[in-house]
Amino acid sequence: MSKNDASMTSFSTIPEKTPEKLPNGESNQAFEDDDSVCKSDEKQQIETAIQELKEQITDDDHEDLYFDESKVNPVVKILISPVKMLEELFNRYKRFIPIIVVVIIFLGVTAYMVVALIWNFNRALTLMVIWLVVVAYNIYAFIRDYFGNDLMPYLKPVYKTVNKNMFWLQWVFVACVVGGLATWIAIDTSKRPEQLISGAGYLVFLFILFLTSKHPERVRWRPVFWGLLIQVCLGMFILRTQAGFDAFNWLGNIFQTFINYADEGARFLYGDDFADHYFAMKVLSIVIYFGAFISVMYYIGAMQWLIFKIAFLMQITLGTSATESMVAAGNIFVSMTESPLLIRPYINDLTTSELHAVMTAGFGTIAGSVLGAYLGFGIKAVYVIMACFMAAPCALAVSKLVYPETK
Repeated sequence: MSKNDASMTSFSTIPEKTPEKLPNGESNQAFEDDDSVCKSDEKQQIETAIQELKEQITDDDHEDLYFDESKVNPVVKILISPVKMLEELFNRYKRFIPIIVVVIIFLGVTAYMVVALIWNFNRALTLMVIWLVVVAYNIYAFIRDYFGNDLMPYLKPVYKTVNKNMFWLQWVFVACVVGGLATWIAIDTSKRPEQLISGAGYLVFLFILFLTSKHPERVRWRPVFWGLLIQVCLGMFILRTQAGFDAFNWLGNIFQTFINYADEGARFLYGDDFADHYFAMKVLSIVIYFGAFISVMYYIGAMQWLIFKIAFLMQITLGTSATESMVAAGNIFVSMTESPLLIRPYINDLTTSELHAVMTAGFGTIAGSVLGAYLGFGIKAVYVIMACFMAAPCALAVSKLVYPETK
């Protein structure tokens, strides 16, 4: 059988006939019978192939075979001609349509932001910050997707050098951070050295946790050290610098505004006196509001994206897994019963150490409903959010000290 014959459809592949003559030259008695069988098989294969072709023809294709476009009403042709033109344009330029839509949205948001900044700069400041973050990320994504391969030859030598000296670079960085932090604390407490007494209690608690560890000989000190270091650095940055305090104060105001949206919904549902039944109508409304918001973010994929980004930041510092890192970050604003919803698809795959980290992070921070209750009592959100931010990395550090990862 030739090469062209082998590339034909299935019904062209016909088994070879039985030879007419036997090897000894005598007539083969079964030749005629086998030839008829061969013809029968050939006919069956052709019928099977035709049936398969019929099944492949859809109803629309079948209708097109008998449809006469000349019989279409001229008025209908005029009405559907714009639709056909749009369909042709879409098929021709469908690669560029998403880009055009993104550009239009970007220009619209930019114009709205400029007008809002001119109208009221303070109220539009949040929008400007979000806009700058989105623009910066999209510029990075554009360079990564379209110029990443071109830049890799120039970046590979840098990566190789960093990976080759990673051990020493890590220790130099840690020494610089610890040395700078110690110098800062020494200068800051030089006039009141009694403030350092609390540091002794801090170390005593860590020593007790190490003694009560499930596997003290298998403690990984990287998450412990980095978690505690981030906590102390956040405390110094927020409490001892004006820029840090202003940043968290701004974040607290944003969260207060977000909480007020739940109050508006409760007022619409229960009336203006809903706050008289504080827990039932105000606090529980915040819980439902948060749960619905997280579900929507999960549905559109925002939570999955956030999990990946926060996991990356945690892995380069604490070295913890994505799931426990995300729960620790989520517990900054939501409760220990709501934050596991962020990793709902992965809960069954968590190790015992990761489950312990999830529980520790939950107990180490306050619930979103409690945060709303504190704000309702008049407490400034900046102080509560500051405590939650400081507690999140510390909770991971303590959990990995008490129950180290062994799997």
